Formats: sequence, C-alpha cells, structure tokens
Amino acid sequence: MATCAIYEVDPHKVKALLQSCSSGQTTDEVKVYSEGGVVVVVGKSSQVNGRLRDIKDFTVKRQGSRLSEKQTTVRRLGEAKLCLLWKEIEHGLGQNFPGVKVTQGEAGQVVLEGSVEDILEAGDWISNKESLVLERTVSNMRPHLLAFLRKVYGGPRVLADVLGHGYKVEVDLRDTELRFYSLSADELDETEKKIQEKFKEVKIDLPISSAGPSELREKLKSKTNEMNQGQCRAQVLFGSDSTVCLLGHTKEVEDLSETVTQFILDHANIEGKVTLRFPELVQLLPELLQVHKFDCSGVTLHPLTSSSGPMVVLQGPSSKVTEVRNRLGPFLDSLVQGRVTINLPGAVRYFESPSGRENILKVALSQKCLIQLQKQPHATRENLVSFARLSNGGATVARYSFRDGLQVLVCQGDITQQEADALVNAANEDLDHGGGVAAALSKAGGPEIQRESKALVKYTGKIRTGDVVVTTGGNLKCKKLLHAVGPVAGKAGGRERSLLEKVAYSALNLAEMMELKSIAIPCISSGVFGVPVTVCSEAIVTAIKVFTSQGGRSLSRIILIDKRGEVVRAMQEACDKILQGISIRNSTPSDFGFPMDAAAQDTARGATAGAPGDGVHVEIVQGTIETQQVDALVSPMVGHNPLSTRVGNVLSNVVGPQLSATFHKDAGGATLPGDIVLVEGLPALQSKAVIFLNLLSWDNNQHGSAIQALRQAIRKVLASCAIRGFSSVALPVLGTGAVLRFPHSMVSKVLLEEVNFFAQNRATRSPFLVRVVIHPNDRESSKAFQSAQGTLHLRGFTNDSNPDQAPFYRHVSETNTEVTAMLGGVKLQMVSGNIVNEGTDVIVNTTDFSSNQSGVSKAILTAAGPTVQAALAQVGIPTDYMCTTGPGMLGCREIIHASFRGDPQLIRKNCKKILRQCESKGYHSVAFPAINTGAAGMNSVKACKAMLDGMAMAITDLKPNFLSVIRIVILQQPVFQAFRSELENRFGQIAPCRLSLKEKAKQQLKKWQEKRSRTSTTSAPQDKTIISSKPDPAVISVICCGLDIMQIIKRDLEEILQKQLVEREVKVDDVSRLDDMELEAVQAKVRVLGISLEHRRGPGSQSVNGNRAANTARTEARDRSGSREEVYVLRGLKEDVLSVTELITRAVP
Repeated sequence: MATCAIYEVDPHKVKALLQSCSSGQTTDEVKVYSEGGVVVVVGKSSQVNGRLRDIKDFTVKRQGSRLSEKQTTVRRLGEAKLCLLWKEIEHGLGQNFPGVKVTQGEAGQVVLEGSVEDILEAGDWISNKESLVLERTVSNMRPHLLAFLRKVYGGPRVLADVLGHGYKVEVDLRDTELRFYSLSADELDETEKKIQEKFKEVKIDLPISSAGPSELREKLKSKTNEMNQGQCRAQVLFGSDSTVCLLGHTKEVEDLSETVTQFILDHANIEGKVTLRFPELVQLLPELLQVHKFDCSGVTLHPLTSSSGPMVVLQGPSSKVTEVRNRLGPFLDSLVQGRVTINLPGAVRYFESPSGRENILKVALSQKCLIQLQKQPHATRENLVSFARLSNGGATVARYSFRDGLQVLVCQGDITQQEADALVNAANEDLDHGGGVAAALSKAGGPEIQRESKALVKYTGKIRTGDVVVTTGGNLKCKKLLHAVGPVAGKAGGRERSLLEKVAYSALNLAEMMELKSIAIPCISSGVFGVPVTVCSEAIVTAIKVFTSQGGRSLSRIILIDKRGEVVRAMQEACDKILQGISIRNSTPSDFGFPMDAAAQDTARGATAGAPGDGVHVEIVQGTIETQQVDALVSPMVGHNPLSTRVGNVLSNVVGPQLSATFHKDAGGATLPGDIVLVEGLPALQSKAVIFLNLLSWDNNQHGSAIQALRQAIRKVLASCAIRGFSSVALPVLGTGAVLRFPHSMVSKVLLEEVNFFAQNRATRSPFLVRVVIHPNDRESSKAFQSAQGTLHLRGFTNDSNPDQAPFYRHVSETNTEVTAMLGGVKLQMVSGNIVNEGTDVIVNTTDFSSNQSGVSKAILTAAGPTVQAALAQVGIPTDYMCTTGPGMLGCREIIHASFRGDPQLIRKNCKKILRQCESKGYHSVAFPAINTGAAGMNSVKACKAMLDGMAMAITDLKPNFLSVIRIVILQQPVFQAFRSELENRFGQIAPCRLSLKEKAKQQLKKWQEKRSRTSTTSAPQDKTIISSKPDPAVISVICCGLDIMQIIKRDLEEILQKQLVEREVKVDDVSRLDDMELEAVQAKVRVLGISLEHRRGPGSQSVNGNRAANTARTEARDRSGSREEVYVLRGLKEDVLSVTELITRAVP
C-alpha cells in the first residue's frame, strides 16, 4: 500500500497530534514530525487518514464543549454612553439573546454572562449600537468654568436635565473639556448652543490700587451668597490683586460684571478729571503737550469724550495728579481756537498736496500749535498734522481711513523707536543684519535678534526673496519682528515690483495670522538693495490695497515709516494714487466724517486691479517656464521620457539629474499617451510640483488620437491641481515645438476649450490661475490665443504677452445683478437697478428736450425735482442737443441731458463727448441708462454696441487721469441680460483701432471749418464769455496760545503759497470761438482746480513774480496806440493754469 505525507497547520489539530505523540498513541506505521508550528504526518495512506479523522473528531468535540461553557465578560462603554444606551441594551439583549444575562457594572461597564458563542454575538450587537452614538467636544471652556459645572451639576443626567434635553443627551464633564453624546446631531447642536448661552465666564482687569480689591471682595461675596441661596448659581475667583474671574449662569455673571464695572467707576479719582475746551484736543492733546514740553511724568493722561463733554482723565499718585492738574488747567485756559482763511487761488489744492502738507507741518512746529486743514468737498483723506511725533523723530504726515476701521499712516521717523505689535525689517536672505534698517533694528533690539535669526537660517536654510519669517523683537517696542526679504535691484529678472508686492502682502498676512493689531513697515529694498523708491512705494501700497480689500481683519493700523523725506513723500504719493477714495463695506462714509463718492463705492465693491477675481483666470505672458512662481509647472514629453522635449531639458538643466531620477521613481512604471506624472519637491524651481504629460506627435487630424491625448492630459493636469488645492499652474505652449509639431492655432484652441470646461464644472469659485508662458522666440502663439479667445470669450482671459495684443475688455467680477469689467484703465459696471439711486459724480439723462418726458427721463427729472425741471425748460433745445444742470435732489454733482435719437452713430459720438466732458471737469464717475431701449424702442444689442464703442473710443483717446468708473444702470431684466451678454462677448478683445493721422486731420479740419463758420455768422462773439470767478479759500483750523500767533500763521502760509502762483492771459476772442461743451469744460476745470479768473483789458503780468512796473508801462503804451485787447487773466498753481491754457489752445485753431 502506498505511503503519504500530510501537512497540518490548524493550531488545534497540531496541538492534538503532538499530544498524541507524547502520550504514545502513535505507531511505527504513522510518524508525526513538527517544526515551526507545522506538523507532518507520514505513513500508509489509510492509517494516516484514519489518524487525522480521529484527531478531527477529538478537536470538534473539544471546541463544542468550550462553546457551551458559561463565561462572564465585561465591556466598558463609559458612563455617558451607557446611560444613553442602557434601556435599549437591556431590552435588545433580552429579546435577541435570552441566554445572556446583562447587568451594569462599575464606571460605565456592561457585564455579560452566558455561553462564549452568545457573548460574542451579544458583544457585536452592542458594538453596532455604540457606533450610532454621536460625540461633540466643547473645548473652548476654561478650567474654572468646567470645575464649577462638575461641582454643581456633576451628578448623572443633572446637567442634561438643566439644559432641557433629559434622556436624549448625555454629558461627560472632564478636567479640560466638555463632551456631549446623543443619537441625534440636532440634539447635539441645540445642547452646545444652550451651554454657551446658559453659562459664562468673564475675566476683568482692575485698574485700581491694591486696597481696592478687599472692598470689592466683600461686595462680591455678599452678592454671590445672595445669588446662591438654594442653589449655586455663580462663583467669584480673584487671581491676583488686579484680576477677578466671574463664572456661572449667564444672568448672574452679567449682574456681577456690572457690579465690578460700577465699583471701578465709583472709585475713579474724580479730582483727576480736567475739562477740555475744544473737542479736537481729545485726540491731539498728547501731541500739543509734548510740543510745549509739558511735564506729565508720573501721571497717565486719558483724553475722552463723555456725555458731559470732552475731558482728560489723570491717573497716578494723588500728589502727582493734583500737581499736574493745577498746571494743566491754566495751560488749557490759555489756548485759543480759530480759523485762518487763505483767500488765494489754488490754496485748497496746494495745501492738500504733499509739499503743502509738509509746509503746514513746518509752520505748526515752529509756532508750537495744532493746525488742521478743514475737509473740502469730496476729500477722502485726513490731512492731520502730528507734531509731538515729529519732535521725537517721527511725524504722521497723512492718515487714510477705511470703512472697517483700518487706518494706513504715512510717517517720517525712526522705525526703531516706533511702537507697534509688529515691526518689519528689510532683511537679506541670510538674515545677516549688518546694514541699513536691519542693522538699526538689530542694534536697538539687542543681540537676541541676530542670535535667533542665525539659528533660524541654520535650521531652514536661506530665506527666499519674497518670503517673511518672524523672530523676537528683543528690546524693540513690538511683540514680534518680521524679517521681509525684498529683491535686490538687477538680480530679480525684472520682477522687483511683483516680489515687493508679495513680500509686503506676506508680512501683512503673517501679522494677521498672529492676530496682531498694528504693523510698521519701512520702504523695503529702497536702501542698500537699490530698487527705485517709487517702485518700492507703489508695490507696498498695492499690497496694502489687496490686503484691505478682503475685509474681516484684526489688523487695525498699518504704519509706513521712513527717516528720509523723499521716501516719505514717495510713499504718500503712492497712497494718494492707489488708496484714493478706497473704503471698505459694512459702514457708512459718515463714520469717518467725509463724503464717499461713487468711485470710492466702486472700489469697495470691485476687485483689486491686477489681481484675478473669483473663478478661473487665464493669463498669457511672455517668458520662460522655469522662472515662473506658481504651484505647478507643466512639461510635455514624448513616450515616457521626461527629457524628450525642449521644456524637459530646460527644467533638467535647472534641477539637475534629480529630475529624471525622481520622475521614474514617482511614475511607478510606463505611462500611456494622455497620462500625467506629478513630481514634487524638485530643488531650484519656484514651484511645488512639475507635471509631465505623455503626448503624441501631431498626426494632421484635428479629431485624431494626438488631439485626444492632448485634451485628456490637460484635463488631468487641471483636475490634479484642484485635488491638491493648487491655486496656480503654468504651461508652455504645449506641443508646438520641433518634436510634437502641433499647429499653434490647434493648441491654443484646445487649451482654452479645456480650461473653459474646467471652469464651468468646478465646484468652487476660489481663484485659480492658468498661466500660458510663451517663449520670447515664439512669434505666433500670442495671435493664436487671441484668435481662440475671440471665439470662446473666456471671462477671466488676459493676454499680456504682446502689448499690441493686450485685452482692452477685461473681466473683473460678476453677480446675478452686476458685471464688472475693465475697459483699458477705466472700470465699467453694468448694474441691474434704478439710475435715480446712483451716487456717481454725473448722471446722464436721455431726453428729446420736449415737455413730454417718459421712461427713464421722466424718472430722473421727477427724482431731481422742480429746480432741475425749470432749468431744463429754460434751456429749451440746445444747438448740439446736449446741456448740463445741477443735481437737484439726486445724489450726483451734475446731470448731463443729451438726445441720442435712436441713432447708433450719435450714441457713439455723444457717449464719447460725455466722457471727455467728465474727464475735463475732473469727475471720477458717471452713470448712464441703457440709452433709447425704453420708449424709444431701440434694439438692446444695437444700443449696447454703440454705447460700448463710444466709451471705448473715448477711453482709448483720453487715457483718463480722473475718470475711473462708468456705470450702466438698467431697470429692465431682459435689457440687462442683453447688455451683459454683449459685454461678455467682448472680454479679451484688444483696444479699438485708432484713427490714422490722415483721418484725424480730416476730422480736425472739418471741426475748424465748422468753428470758423459759427464765428463768422455770430454777430456778437463777445456774448460767449466766461464769468469772472474767485475760488473757494482754504480754511485752516488752529489751536494755539494766542491770537497773535494766528496772524503769524496766516502770513507765513500766504507767503509760501504766493511763491507757487503764476498768471497767464488768454484772449477773449479765443474763448468766444469755443463751442458750448468746450466752454463748459474750461469753466469746470477752472472751478475744480481753484483758479481765479478775471476779465481785463490789455495784457497783464505774466507771473506773480514778474516785473509789474514794466508790465504796466507796456500796457499804457498799448493804450496810447489803441491796440489794447480784452483778455482773461488766469491765476493759480503753475501746472493747473497751464493745463487750462493748453485746453483752450488745443480747441482753438
């Protein structure tokens, strides 16, 4: 009979076989060998099989015996879960497992007694029930309040019953946190809400002497004893003589808090209060006292405004408070307040300018007084002089207020002496603080700063340009010192400004993350790093603008500070240019005491210039792929070779051999066409990852496999970026090189189509940048992308690779009721709404100048009121079908009434004319209706095209300096949708073609001929005159120690201004040849610029500093000869007067 060997691995059978061997149950015919937990049974087949059957029967009987044995098992659920589930466990086990006895053990235990098999099944059933229990942790409660809750409500279900949830929620009170358990998420939400409402803890610092708390202790003890009769409702803890902690039920805690507050008020030193005569001193008193070197040592001054009027509270030792109060009273009584009027041309304009403010500052400091230029209409900035800081080496030159309370201050002074939560150091990449601002800060802060900086570089390596790191501030007057590494001139590849914007924005964000309230920033990179001051200033202020546009910030003060006067002026001019009119939403302009025009409102609503808004933004740029600072770079390849294309080799030259090695490691095997490989952590690149695309060479088939692989790869790239949370990706023009040979037009079309598909199917509206980088040697791709955009109309598309191809129409943002775009440098907003509610500088009224007004014209005139209606009736029908009136009861500054007659050509012409008029008058914003789309019945698309064409031509020709916002306000939804669609179709289009010189010459010749014709047929040209005008004076508020000082201030300021003024003459005959619109533009400019205008006979002086005697002699000589002419004399600031004379010269042939 045959022999066999059988292996057995079952542990029970192995054990039984080995036991049979040791007991002598084996025979010579059957042998058992064991090794490593496995036995081999060798022998004749029948005997081996018989032996294994015996072992199997023995094992089964033994296991059956064990399963039927009674056992006891303990499972721990926790007291809270057990209380929540006990009834269901008791009932469920009794019904489903009658053989199992269940009881409650200690400390949240469940005791199961029964057979092993039943206990195992019952345990699984309990686990399933336990998994249904939801848990919520409240970790923001302080230990004192948790201890109070444990002490008062620590019993089973007590706190849950107090919160009104009984058996639906169980509570677990721990040392550092509070946990809720329930089978319902809604119950957990409601319980968490109630615990926060029902209980409270308040910590109060006591600004009182050490004797105060003993009296306060007795008062609070008495009140808590009264509250806690019957049940403990509140508790008071004194952490130190200056701190008290109140905790317990919310109502009782608030009562106790009120008691503490009242106690503090009751114990304030009434003798330490001094009334201020002028409200302005509430903010300016400390500066004034420092200017006069008033000794307040040992006493703290707290100026405040109460219901009884402005006052200053003195805090300090009794003797010191009395002594300072006795000296301060007479000093304040000696102060006088008055207004100085500078009644000269250009006064308001000059003293609002940086040089004018600087001269006000000098005069104020020399006379030891406070000077404040009164706010003029449409001012958006406080021109406040801060004198004490100047005497200490720091002056607040200008302050810019935002509607959420944030302030930007421009100061001249020493940053090492500046107080702020964070100071910014202009550092190098090694954090070696050896020169400039860095050396000054390091020296003032002590050796700890340099020591910590070296340790940081040793641990992390050199700090990249554009990054910011934080260290201690040492002995500086700050909580943290932020080291911002700015670019070095000539070493940033032309990216100095963008890197400066990045580093300034990073510093602001870092301060925000640390929940700091104030930050002081020098003019980074403008010193030893050699970047031009203007570039540095504008980059830093641009970063501030982007930062402030996001709202919801804890940072409340940004201080721009530098010692150098020219740098301070540059920073101030940058703020004037970039922050002018900006305010943040959720507040009214009156909160800051100045009006807010439509441009300011628009800035609050719109996106930041130069930064993509929400959604996907496509940016076409010229450059090289390896230098791009984005989250991911893209490189095409043929087959599975990352070095098969030019881009791959360029990246390899930058990274080195690590690129290929990392690629093959991360790829994990061969790839197919359309696949991607994402490689992260490559050195020397300014990106997080490189994505390689496996592409096929062009097969001359626009629907073939090569195109399909390209589409598939692009989709995978975009999806991979979205999954990883990337916010930007840079691609070369994929496949147009010598290896893959794709046509430029095909690649641009496919790429933009896939980006458009990705944008439409994203689940989020967060910003995502797709940057297409065109190599400088590539002459075709820019035009190809522009052509593809002309078909697709992507909303977030910009083409900056070629200045001649730069889009004129750029998408900014959109909602259901508003679309915002940039037309060149002017913001256009299409809004669904009522134009009579607009607050722009100008509102345009479409009218036929008849007495039967209807539609939008009727609505505008009704809202404007009878004054405007009467003025319009008096005008009649103007010769050019256009005129202006005051605003009446509307919120604008002027209404332009114009007839368009449903003619697209006239709409284009008049829109252009209206914008030119707004710019010439210095207006910032204008609102149009949807012209002639109402009662006139004009097709909406045709009307929109004509309006946009006219506006585009005006913006292209004017390049406005003042006009920044155009609003088209549309009442009817179908018209709004048609206008919106037309605007969206233009996104990405380049600027409209400008007329050739020949065409312009023809138009100018025709215009001159028309003017000559009008002049020759006018019987009395002198009828078209300008009324002599005198500008508003500059009104300056002064607080000083005597009326004689006011006269000195007036004299000094007038002398300073006189040196800035000039006179110029224009002939009355030239003015008479202006048409109505040109004449009105000249008058408006004279008013806006504060120029005085006087009608004279004969030439006057050419300059305020000229030789008046000689001029008089020449005038008398002309009188005798009979050659005297009538002239207008313009007097004002030089650049303003010249701009008006140039305007007249350009208009007159």
